Amino acid sequence: MLLLSSVLLLAFLPSLYSQPEGCAGRLELVSNENLIAGIPVSFYFANQGAQSVTLRSTAPWLVRETGPGGPIIYVPVGAGVLQQLEPGQRYPTSEAWSWTPDQDGEYYVELSYECAGVHPLFTYLHVKVSAAWISEFPGTWLLVAAVAIAFGVALLLARHRRGFLGHLQIAVQ
Repeated sequence: MLLLSSVLLLAFLPSLYSQPEGCAGRLELVSNENLIAGIPVSFYFANQGAQSVTLRSTAPWLVRETGPGGPIIYVPVGAGVLQQLEPGQRYPTSEAWSWTPDQDGEYYVELSYECAGVHPLFTYLHVKVSAAWISEFPGTWLLVAAVAIAFGVALLLARHRRGFLGHLQIAVQ
């Protein structure tokens, strides 16, 4: 019973899992801009330890809602190709992974890797996403301005037409 509870504890609380000496993987955001729902969040993995690290896929990460033990809400598609990273290297090397949150909230990007013969080791990136701010006023003001201009043009044409018809009647008489 004790063994079963220990396995369950490790499975549901991977943050309690200690990393071997010299292993230090970390997920980092590409930019420190505000994270907004509907806009991609881009990040990469950096091997900050003294030992080499192995990623078991081209996309060895997933997104959890509310915390490291929360429900999984997104799993990317990746090729099952081993990626070896030496100390100081990052992956992807020139690009970044990205995920687009569809609503505001707190999320955790979880990445699993192997280091010093131990798998899985986990690293997390805590992401706070704000609601998308959509301004109603510019569109409303634009519509009001367009209606006002159209009304003004219609009045101007009606006046001009009336004046033109009046001159035409005088010329005919």
